[in-house]
Amino acid sequence: MSLRIAIISTPRTGSTWLRMLLMDAYAIPGIAVHRPDDLNWAELPEQCVLQLHWHRTPALVQQLRDEGFRIVSVTRHPLDVLISILQFCLHDDSTLQWLDGEGGDERPIHGAMPGSAVFLEYATGQRAAALMTVSREGASAPECIRVRYEELTTDGKGELQRIADALGEPIHREIAAVVEGATIPKLQDRTGAAHHFWQGRYGLWRSLLIGPVVEQLAAVHHDYCAELGYSCGADPLLVAAQADANWLALIWPQVTEKLRAYRPLRQELAGARDEF
Repeated sequence: MSLRIAIISTPRTGSTWLRMLLMDAYAIPGIAVHRPDDLNWAELPEQCVLQLHWHRTPALVQQLRDEGFRIVSVTRHPLDVLISILQFCLHDDSTLQWLDGEGGDERPIHGAMPGSAVFLEYATGQRAAALMTVSREGASAPECIRVRYEELTTDGKGELQRIADALGEPIHREIAAVVEGATIPKLQDRTGAAHHFWQGRYGLWRSLLIGPVVEQLAAVHHDYCAELGYSCGADPLLVAAQADANWLALIWPQVTEKLRAYRPLRQELAGARDEF
């Protein structure tokens, strides 16, 4: 059997989660790169799951066809994607490599609040637009198997079976065991990257973004929402102070864990200073 799957999606849409599900389901290796040129195409395994955040250019599409890849694209509510990016860039500077820095990067929003002016500027600017385009381009392709993050979260077993049916390749393991082996805690333990697998739920943005902010974001990302079937109804009762408190409650455990990890280093530096 020759099975090659390429997941081409916007970052933070659940593509890493899906890659691991498919790796486990078919017992095949996975590869994640930032750009097509990072790959040695001639030495790719006969069976593999490739994860790539890259535009659906004619050259890439032809390359994937020539190499026998089936294309899968994950979509997710754009406001959840933006919130996830905000959290992720607190812990990981690999975001600087997304799309080779097209439209900017995530450094301006490092440590920003979801309701801040700097985050709103980022989320309505060229960088966010470039990243969102990746899933839009992929999902619009006729040969693409489209996966919605929301449905994968709600019915992982059903979605995995649907993907397998679309691929035309039966899954090698019991689907329930595959999904159970890819829960957030297990993926965090497996990869050692707790920040990569964060909340694992959808609609989080409604507790973090107040109405006026949502209106501006919805206007800018209208085409994404219209094409992919997402709505942006804000919580009318949410106020800025509560939204900020909700965000801090979510990220504080990670921040304290990071500070705890730095404590031995601080003690070592203090000891060295005392010696001098």
